[in-house]
Amino acid sequence: MESIFRRNSGVYFARLAVPKRLRHVIGKAELIATTGLRDFPLAKIVGAEILCSWRRRFAELDRLAVDIVQLKIGSPALARPGFVPLRDAAAASGIDVEFLLREASQKRLRLFYEPGALPGFIIPFSEMDRDPETGGFDVPLPSQMPQVAIDTNQAGVLRLFADDVPLIAPDLIAGMECNLALFEVTENPKLGFAPAGGAQVSLDKLSAAVADVEALRQGLAARITPEQLAEARAARAAVPAGKKTNKNVSDAVAAYMAERGKSCSEDQARRIRAACDLFVELTENPRLCDVDRDLLRRYRDQLLPTVPANENKVRLQKGSLSITESIQAVSGTAWPRISAAECTKRMQWLCGMFEWLLQEKWIADDPAVGLGSGRRGRRTASAHSKRDLFTRDDLKKIFSTPWIATGRGELTKAGTYREFLPSYYWLPLLGLFTGARINEICQLSLSDIRQTESGVWYIDFNEEDEQGRKKVKNASSIRHVPIHPLLIRCGLIQWRDRLATEGHERLFPELLHDATKGYSKAAVKWFSTYLRRLGWQRNGRKVFHSFRHTLSSECLNRLGLSEAMTAQISGHKRSQSVLGSTYRKDVITEEVVQTIERLDFGLPSVAPFDAEAGLAALQDALNRKTRRPV
Repeated sequence: MESIFRRNSGVYFARLAVPKRLRHVIGKAELIATTGLRDFPLAKIVGAEILCSWRRRFAELDRLAVDIVQLKIGSPALARPGFVPLRDAAAASGIDVEFLLREASQKRLRLFYEPGALPGFIIPFSEMDRDPETGGFDVPLPSQMPQVAIDTNQAGVLRLFADDVPLIAPDLIAGMECNLALFEVTENPKLGFAPAGGAQVSLDKLSAAVADVEALRQGLAARITPEQLAEARAARAAVPAGKKTNKNVSDAVAAYMAERGKSCSEDQARRIRAACDLFVELTENPRLCDVDRDLLRRYRDQLLPTVPANENKVRLQKGSLSITESIQAVSGTAWPRISAAECTKRMQWLCGMFEWLLQEKWIADDPAVGLGSGRRGRRTASAHSKRDLFTRDDLKKIFSTPWIATGRGELTKAGTYREFLPSYYWLPLLGLFTGARINEICQLSLSDIRQTESGVWYIDFNEEDEQGRKKVKNASSIRHVPIHPLLIRCGLIQWRDRLATEGHERLFPELLHDATKGYSKAAVKWFSTYLRRLGWQRNGRKVFHSFRHTLSSECLNRLGLSEAMTAQISGHKRSQSVLGSTYRKDVITEEVVQTIERLDFGLPSVAPFDAEAGLAALQDALNRKTRRPV
């Protein structure tokens, strides 16, 4: 077998030459490792695994672009003491941000966060208990802080725990924010700082110690040979002005997203970036001039369909560190792959990048024309084809869960409600009987559940929020919807009152706010998982939004309501006129109340919500959310 050799002792070993372009990073020209075996068939298997891990490492390093010229010359920004933003550190050192995060994960680079004026508590580590299972610290709730804790607005630089970095690095690279509950006080490593409610940390908010970055740069630069430096300088000089076809695709992705991100939401930009980065990884980051239609077709038809669905779960269960490793980890298994629709979407985003590269004269022609399986950009499917409604049989299946039948979740063996939240009970019921979007429900305040002077209970869907976190899709989404009698019988009003008594302000305090997804991020993930457990395919046809279509269909078809009345209840646009669509204030008429009361979806028995069990489940959830990742 190629690259498997036999020593005089009879033991076989693997040997692989390091590509010249990577020798300055790895520090070796050749890698050698013993299989420890004298039996050749077994040695081939072990050797193949060793070689595969090395080649994966080469592919990862290729993807982590290193500017050899910049790496060698350094920057004045790295000659001063203090801290430097992580992205600036990458530009000054010539080392890719992802490579810097990898070094931080290996505890070779310290990461810091400067919060500004962040309320929280300074507490000695000696005053906190260790979690016996994980070894991490159990952060006390604000109401349970020891007397030695100092209530303060922290304005200094805080250090991230080194053990946290490998856990949050994948999310940071994907452009997501991570909530951390505990930091180390930089000036005194014996003290920790626990932000009240945690701190949202993103890549743009992180800094590194200048000394660490410079030490890393010097170590890598020392391995660069004169030949490598001359080759890199020649390659840089050989790129004609206005023509960048010698650049790698990863460089094109960075430039494209810097422009594309200005015209879309952060969440959309993250998804587009991930689709382009996936092409970079699976094709080993070729130069633009080497990307042709054959490579793009091979990517579309052979490589892309091998990506596992729920790839993050593969990493958790299999220990993979990249999508390439995840593909290999599930190879030959029944693990589901991403759907054809998802493949099409990712190809369309990739094609959009090549179209931009042509417009900006990075490339002379577009090799991706027509390979996106239809029109690029937004699909033109009709509104009715995007989501399916839930049938009566579907609803019986969804609402036959034990917590609906009993009004409470089941305790774990440890006596906690780790597998149940109050939102599991209320979200589907509210979605069905109000037709509201999931984030409209998740962001509800207790004060949004109101009563008219005539005694009618209703929900006020609005964006009134001192923190500016509540969002509605459009003006028509601001509406008043009477509460169905079933929800009142199940104890919605009593649950609101109990939450208020306990000092809460939101209907779902267990749902944390996300900068891009609002309050619905965890809820969407839970409901999608719940539907898959019930047997639904992961194809985007039946989701939480299907409750909205179910209500509209019930109103229009079974109850025979007008489109205007249906739109008023569900929050669709009510009129083509500015007066009707923007300035009309909803009035809860007797007709609207009677309409809501007539809604009957044939659900199985729904038990009243157990408020005491709900409070216990809520407290368990809040306790978990105050702990830092370990």
